[in-house]
Formats: sequence, C-alpha cells, structure tokens
Amino acid sequence: MNAVKLGALAVFLLVVSAAANATMITSSYTVDAHTSGSGLVVHTQDHAANPFSYDLNVGQSKTFGLFDIWTDQSSLYQGSGSHPISVQFGFTSPTSGQGTVDGQTYGLFTGFFNFAQEGVVHWDSPLNFTFGPNNDGLIQVSLSDAVFNLGYFGLNSGPCYGATVKATLKYLADPSTADVPEPGTFGLFGLALAAIGFAAYRRRSAI
Repeated sequence: MNAVKLGALAVFLLVVSAAANATMITSSYTVDAHTSGSGLVVHTQDHAANPFSYDLNVGQSKTFGLFDIWTDQSSLYQGSGSHPISVQFGFTSPTSGQGTVDGQTYGLFTGFFNFAQEGVVHWDSPLNFTFGPNNDGLIQVSLSDAVFNLGYFGLNSGPCYGATVKATLKYLADPSTADVPEPGTFGLFGLALAAIGFAAYRRRSAI
C-alpha cells in the first residue's frame, strides 16, 4: 500500500473514530398539566418513546415529537386565565440527573369577530442540563409552542384536533474531562500526518 493510500486510510479511520465517540443521550419524561377542575382542561399522551435515546456529537441537535395535547371541552375560552404545564426530564445517559421545562396553557377567542376558539401551550426558558465533574458539559432541551383544537364554536374538540409538542435536543458541550483525545486517536492522527508528509517528500524527490 503506497503512502497516499495509507494516509487516506488513516484519515478515514480518524473520522470513523470521531463518529464512534458520539454521546448517547437518554431520558424519560413526565408531563404535568391541568387535567381537571375549572378552566381549560387538557389531556396529554406520549408521542416519543419513553424513555427516548439519541446519539449526538457536540454541536448536533435532534427535533422530534414529544407528546400530544388536546382538550375535550366545547368551550376553550374559560375566562379564568392560564394554567401551569411542565415536563420533567430524567436523564440516565450520559449521566443521571433531572430538569424541568415550565409553561402555560390557556384558551383564546380568535378569527373573524372572535368566532373561533383555540387552545394554546406556551413554554418558558429551555432546560440547560449541566453535567460532568466540573459541570461544564451541557445538554439543552427546548419545547415548541403549539395551538390545539382550533375551530369555530368549539366544534373541533378532541384528540383528532390536538397538536404535537416538539422537543429539540441539543448537545452543546462535552464535559472538560472528555476534551482530551484518547491515545488511539492521537496515534491515528500522527499516522495520517506521517503518511501525507512521506508522500509529499517522495513527490519532491521524483522531480
């Protein structure tokens, strides 16, 4: 195998090694919403696997449907203000820990002459989950706002006219102890540089 092919192989193995070092992020989730009493009563159902799991490298993100939300009420506008809703995440990988995204649900009149009604779910700040010995590893989870059961005179109540709240999972930073490449990665990188340098030397010698 000549030096150029050897260098290309080393670079390929280096890339494969980096891809193999993707971090698995696994978490369960629980939705706590206003499911009874006065005001706008809502129902939720898991949309994603629970727990969910994705392999991500630093800088990558994944957006997916997390849970469905709807109301069975014929009158979405109850005049009693908003109600809290929250999603608690329980991480098991890359480490154990918990965090919560908070928000509100409420009903609105909308449309021409306010004939239409809609339910709204609105979220506050995203969850920033830190981990690692120095708490500098960072995973962020944000949830999408949604409108559900939009219709005239409450005719579109029920799960068929509900909405899906999406989660965006971002892997923003490795913990500091994970920033140092493994010895095998150093070896592959050195092999790639040596092979490319040797190939350049042979080309100069042949001139």
